[in-house]
Amino acid sequence: VQLSEPCAGWPPSVPAPLKWRSLGWFSKPPAVRFICKPPYRALPGFNATLDQLESYLKGKVTHMNKAISVSTIVEAPLQTAWEVYTQPQHITQWNHASDDWHCPSATNDLRVGGRFSSTMAARDGSFSFEFEGVYTRVEPHKLIAYDFGDRQAEVVFEPLTPGKTKVAVTFDLEDTNPEELQRGGWQAILENYKKHAESLAGQA
Repeated sequence: VQLSEPCAGWPPSVPAPLKWRSLGWFSKPPAVRFICKPPYRALPGFNATLDQLESYLKGKVTHMNKAISVSTIVEAPLQTAWEVYTQPQHITQWNHASDDWHCPSATNDLRVGGRFSSTMAARDGSFSFEFEGVYTRVEPHKLIAYDFGDRQAEVVFEPLTPGKTKVAVTFDLEDTNPEELQRGGWQAILENYKKHAESLAGQA
């Protein structure tokens, strides 16, 4: 933290030249600089306030940078596992965490730079939102990586036998809900995916 501008005190008395800069949010902790020009005239509590801000940001960055994984083993060949995960007509059948939610629509442009979107909606119509993002890496039948908001996720497909596939999803935590709640939600969706994929494999 650097202080170097005529500052009579902490906001709102700090004038417009106060600047905030955050660098490398995912690659390293953000560098936050308060830039002012001499003479230094901060109030005694200024540094203490900056220390509090630094502690707060460290907590946020630690949470948001943390990635966790969920996985499942699908009794289905790799081709089926891949198609069920990536094709919109299948995504709408499994992309929900509980029976009182569903996914009424989905689009998927499966290529680097392509966008995807799934409508996540309560069945009673009380609430819905779009889960959407942009693909950053696509290796057919192997790996999918994407950005969604300021977070990232990766899906890895691993054939175990000709009729069994492991699917693992690694994703960045968000900073609102507890880790276990997030883990449980993503795992529940993955288990719904497993059930749908296996139902199709059983028909083959």
